[in-house]
Amino acid sequence: MIDKNKLHSLITAGIDESDPQLYTRVLFTSALLYVVGIVLVIFIVFHFVFTKNYDLGKLELVALGLVVFLYAFLRLKKSIKLIGHLSAVGVLVYFVSFIPATQNEDLSFVWVFFIPFFVVLINGWKIGFFYLIAFFAYVFPLAYNNIGVWDNGTWSDISFYRFVVGLILGTSIAMLIDVAQQVSNRREQAIRHKEGLYLKQLERMSTTDGLTKLYNRHHFNRVFIEKARALSRSEHYLMFFIIDIDNFKAYNDYYGHQAGDEVIQRVAMAIRDYIHRENDLVFRLGGEEFGGLLETRDPKQTARWLTDIISAIQALEIEHAPHIPLPCVTISGGISSTNFYQDSTVADLYKRADDALYQAKHSGRNQFVISEPVTSL
Repeated sequence: MIDKNKLHSLITAGIDESDPQLYTRVLFTSALLYVVGIVLVIFIVFHFVFTKNYDLGKLELVALGLVVFLYAFLRLKKSIKLIGHLSAVGVLVYFVSFIPATQNEDLSFVWVFFIPFFVVLINGWKIGFFYLIAFFAYVFPLAYNNIGVWDNGTWSDISFYRFVVGLILGTSIAMLIDVAQQVSNRREQAIRHKEGLYLKQLERMSTTDGLTKLYNRHHFNRVFIEKARALSRSEHYLMFFIIDIDNFKAYNDYYGHQAGDEVIQRVAMAIRDYIHRENDLVFRLGGEEFGGLLETRDPKQTARWLTDIISAIQALEIEHAPHIPLPCVTISGGISSTNFYQDSTVADLYKRADDALYQAKHSGRNQFVISEPVTSL
């Protein structure tokens, strides 16, 4: 069985590149080095054993050493940009020696037409173009000056023109491929960016109440359990409170649902502005009911501080329905806390806070009732 992880590491040279275009270059470079290495081994054997062309064989042996060095360097430095420059320089230097050494005997120049693709697709069209210009500045005059010399004297004007046009055409195609790939990658990244924004929006929608922008009941159910379980690893108390707008149904019936929604929004904003410590969380549990989770070392002091939120709501001075014996919209609340976790902790905290709220409602409203903290033995 082939180890897929090892195969992946072999192909990618162990490089984890987030830029898709650079990652494509990593794959292309790695694959090309493998292919070129194998081809060079075949030609080295061919020239040393069969053709006895030792000069060309030695040149190919040097090229093989360069390929091995480049691949090792790629795995060591993990930089496709650096290896791109080294590969381009190595290839061009090799072919600067290869061209006058072979002189197109047995159509050896066919390999030269792969140079633009190699240099451009590894480095990108901008950097690759400058490398190729430097290469052409040397090769084209050399090819022109050897008309009637190369290829056993058959290298002609037509051969030279074909050579030049072939390299320019190859360069143009390689640059177009790279540009098309860049456009495609930018489009893919733009799509991924939009998808990321949509996912974040969906995540916010799944955890946030649309009316008040507080966390919703779904998020509350999940976070409540997480925070309760974290008690076993913490020295803090977990405090839970429930707040209910007093006589909200009467307000809603008298002023209408739109006014009722506005009151819910204003009360929610006041609660959020009052409870704004880093680890404090406020939720809309449903209707006119709000809840919150706080971490504290001193539950009694924190509970006393929390009850002052009544004054913050009264300061809004929202006029209540005329038949309600209250000067303005007020709230009632219940508070519970504990510093240890067991299977019944979440249900117990909620029930004790809910019972405290019920007691506050039946004791005249506009007040908090604090349940005694439950402490581990």
